[in-house]
Amino acid sequence: MRKRNFPDNITEVQKWKNLYACYRNYKSIVGSIINYNQYFGFTVDVDGINAKMSVGELSYWRNEEPEKFVGNNFSFIITEIDTYQKTLSVSRKRLVSNAKAGNILNGFIIDIEDNFITVDVGFACRILKRNLRDYFVKSIDDQFKFYAPIKLVLLNDFEKLKYTFASTKESDIWNSIKGKYKEKDIVSTVSPR
Repeated sequence: MRKRNFPDNITEVQKWKNLYACYRNYKSIVGSIINYNQYFGFTVDVDGINAKMSVGELSYWRNEEPEKFVGNNFSFIITEIDTYQKTLSVSRKRLVSNAKAGNILNGFIIDIEDNFITVDVGFACRILKRNLRDYFVKSIDDQFKFYAPIKLVLLNDFEKLKYTFASTKESDIWNSIKGKYKEKDIVSTVSPR
């Protein structure tokens, strides 16, 4: 995942213009959650600009420890922008509201059980033991840690109030990437002499 949205050498005015263009085109941005307050929500750093995000915009899944998300980078969508007063609001869950099978997402491990892990990607994904790695996983605890970032591919479409299943197998992620690009037919010809 990229860490910055814009080059370092642009002015503050150019940053706000670029953020407004992202807002108008419904384009995602990357930011780092730098602060959490139980009354006011999160503060997100977007290339040096502070954005607001309420706790409800973090995920469709109700997180019991939202402070664990502080210090991590995530993708967001801009929900409100005021370039005159220089205020910005973002959402993580609205970015993934139309997630489909085959989408590759970055998540955050929120629960580890004997036969599966639960990952928050803006909603809860369940990754079964057989879908964790390309090889046999004897103990999930040896492979994965709580609140660690993880990359996954969705195995079914996101629906509210249901679990979405995913895979962290490198082969599944690679097949998802490969499936998005069609192979071109190569035509060869022989030129007459």
